[in-house]
Amino acid sequence: RTTFVLTSDHGEGLGEHDFLGHELTWSEQIRVPLLIRVPGRAAERLVQLVSSVDVLPSAVDLTPGVQREELLPQSSGLGVAAASFVERPVFSIAAGEQEFALTTRRWKLVRSADRSERLYDLKEDPHVLRDVKAGLAEIAADLSTLIDLSIAAQEERRKWLKEGGVEPKPTPEQEERLHKALK
Repeated sequence: RTTFVLTSDHGEGLGEHDFLGHELTWSEQIRVPLLIRVPGRAAERLVQLVSSVDVLPSAVDLTPGVQREELLPQSSGLGVAAASFVERPVFSIAAGEQEFALTTRRWKLVRSADRSERLYDLKEDPHVLRDVKAGLAEIAADLSTLIDLSIAAQEERRKWLKEGGVEPKPTPEQEERLHKALK
């Protein structure tokens, strides 16, 4: 009768990208396992790109009898097993290093503290070794804009939560820009 969730808050760099630890936004630091076991539900593997903010809504959606209204108002994630789930970029923050990243199924844009940016093609370079920003300026600019929007949304969310409120949902324009970036 119990739903079990197994996940982690971060991975660990073990020398990849010349770094030991978990304070950056490389794949080895942000990719984590997510296993959800729901009684009475058959095992399945989902391939969607998801964020850790999706863990609570997913577990709530999958578990019969849970009071959604009590748990979901403070959550910005989505239930990944729902038919209505729409994959979106994953926004990552390495606060101590002032580094931000936006990852789609195909692209990863990393912005460093000095605002320099690197773009990686995950299809051609899954180990994230070659910066291709110079040849793909338009894609980099679109993802950079999404990083700016994500940072602004996080600031707005922090303000709302600090005041004890519930964060506003993204505007239709923000949603449209997000969906365009996934193509």
